[in-house]
Amino acid sequence: MSIENNLSRLNIIVGDNYSTFHFIDHSNSSKSFFKKLTYDADLKTELLGDFIGENLRTNGLNNLSINEINVYYDHNLFSLVPNSLYDDNFNKKYLENIFEIQANDFVESDIISELEIRNVYVPYINVNNTLIDSFNQINYFHYNSILLKKLSSASIEEKNKIFCIVNNKYFKVVIFQNSSLKMLNHYNYETKEDILYFVLQSLKSQKIKPEKSKLNYIFNHKLLGLQDFTKKFIKDINVLFNSDDKSCDYIF
Repeated sequence: MSIENNLSRLNIIVGDNYSTFHFIDHSNSSKSFFKKLTYDADLKTELLGDFIGENLRTNGLNNLSINEINVYYDHNLFSLVPNSLYDDNFNKKYLENIFEIQANDFVESDIISELEIRNVYVPYINVNNTLIDSFNQINYFHYNSILLKKLSSASIEEKNKIFCIVNNKYFKVVIFQNSSLKMLNHYNYETKEDILYFVLQSLKSQKIKPEKSKLNYIFNHKLLGLQDFTKKFIKDINVLFNSDDKSCDYIF
């Protein structure tokens, strides 16, 4: 058996109002599991480390010998910067006009070579420290970095590749045109009408006609009636992933 097949891996997504834990044990599939937690109010950043630590203990993960630990931060504390404009001496500068950043905030960047851009973001150090205390070594990324890598390579033939990723309380609209990223926006929502409104506004901003386009949905959170409602305005829709709360997020 190859070394790769013996790997155990833990993927953790940390969002403001949800978290997922996906443990994969290739040597014993019965130990593998996926768990998603959603919460009504956003967790305070300073509490996230303790929250993740408690869930590691609850699920019996903190004492396991796991080959690979990956954590993905799904929040709005990020900025996409073209490679031609990127300088790692100015990471904080890229973020200052988007949100208030503190002098002691740690800033990191992910390379998205497929699109020739950098994703500059703030990882949660208290979460990183909790995981390092348990596992000694971790890998961490921004969720959007992995999402864009995955979506940019999706086998979709349309000139405009349009995605809507629905999660708990918010969703994202991602648009590629001729393999170039044109838009990545994040919106809060309360109803299915909110989602469709912002999808249509996104298409309008890119001068894309909805009646001549295909919308690709990724449902990481179920919202009843959204697909049928969408078809009233966009006839061609495709569901790339539909969560049943027992399966892993599409990007993995």
